[in-house]
Amino acid sequence: MEDLVISGTIGFIIIILLIIMAILWFFLPFAIFGTKNRLDKTISLLKQVSSQLEKICILLDPEDEKSALHTKYLQRKEAEALAEDMRKKKEKWVIEETLRKQKEDEKQKHIVKKKGEKELKKLEKLSKKQGTFTCPHCNQLLIIKDLRSGLEHKCPSCNGVFEI
Repeated sequence: MEDLVISGTIGFIIIILLIIMAILWFFLPFAIFGTKNRLDKTISLLKQVSSQLEKICILLDPEDEKSALHTKYLQRKEAEALAEDMRKKKEKWVIEETLRKQKEDEKQKHIVKKKGEKELKKLEKLSKKQGTFTCPHCNQLLIIKDLRSGLEHKCPSCNGVFEI
């Protein structure tokens, strides 16, 4: 009988040790590796993703009461697209207008340049005409090839210098 009591006691002790080991086997990784904090972070991220998915479902469900949000969202996107299109058209117009003005300015400059060259040639022809002039020192009649004002001339007979 003592063998039975000893084997029963040993069996009872072994069962208790196995229960303790099972409890430690389950809780030890949580204590050692700190998985509770990681599980809490994972749960909070899952809640955030879930709330975002709910918002998306509301926006995409046209039969829901909250489809007004979806309609407003679409209207806002359409307005943004129109504004962007108008902005691009305005930029294009500004560039085209700038180029047109530059071409017009270049054309005007070219016309002015041509007219200026013609006028300059006329003035040079007029100013370089020959003419007769009397020397103020000796009253001799001189033939002067360039009658532009401000030029100094020398009389060949008296060597006097004078301006026209």
